[in-house]
Amino acid sequence: MRALAAWCEHRGSAVAESAADLDALLNTLAGWRGNMV
Repeated sequence: MRALAAWCEHRGSAVAESAADLDALLNTLAGWRGNMV
């Protein structure tokens, strides 16, 4: 698996380097409220 980096201007950044990291990252993103654009 390749590393995936995610960044949000108001929330910071995260890197997923494993399937477990990606699962945690997606759960975090799903919990964010507000405008994501």
